[in-house]
Amino acid sequence: MSSFFGKKNSDTGLIRLGLKEKEEVIIAIYPRGSAIPVRTAQGEVDYTGESDPTDMEQDRLIVGQGYLNAQQTEQKVFYRQMEETI
Repeated sequence: MSSFFGKKNSDTGLIRLGLKEKEEVIIAIYPRGSAIPVRTAQGEVDYTGESDPTDMEQDRLIVGQGYLNAQQTEQKVFYRQMEETI
């Protein structure tokens, strides 16, 4: 049986949503201006945004299991597409 959860990331202050079946899957929403935490080559997690390869000027959504490295983050991020109004 699957279970849904929501929790606040104590390092970033952002809410993470998830689904846990056999393994935990995180769906995280990052509003523009916020950094996605990225696992560095040294195995540490960078919360500063220096390693975040995404466009922080846009709202983003990412799905994954745990913290991803920069290449994985860039491949798995989704950007919000704004509909233009006249």
